[in-house]
Order: sequence, then C-alpha cells, then structure tokens
Amino acid sequence: MVDPKLLTTGFEVTAEDLQHTPLRVQRLLIYLRGRIQILEAENVRLKKASGDSGNEIKAELH
Repeated sequence: MVDPKLLTTGFEVTAEDLQHTPLRVQRLLIYLRGRIQILEAENVRLKKASGDSGNEIKAELH
C-alpha cells in the first residue's frame, strides 16, 4: 500500500481514496510529489543564494 503522506500537497489523499485508484495513477501521484519536493528544494536553494529570506513577501501579504 502507498503511504498517503507521500501524496499530499495542498490536498488530502487517504488510504481509502487509494483503494479505488488504479496503480498507474498512484505511481503518477508519487512521481509528481517527488518532482514537487525537488522544485521546492530548488526554490529554497535559489532564495538562499539570492539572499531573499521571504520576509518581504510575507510583509506585503499582511
């Protein structure tokens, strides 16, 4: 069984949801989650390299 925590990104996926999901779709979700994690890590790396702490963006949102 696929660990549902591997598949969540802005939406909830439960084990019950996956029971009726084709295996190829489960594999696609895992692949996409992995790609998202890579992109998130790259985004953090680029922010650190540019000296952007992200505080400026947060200040604008409040």
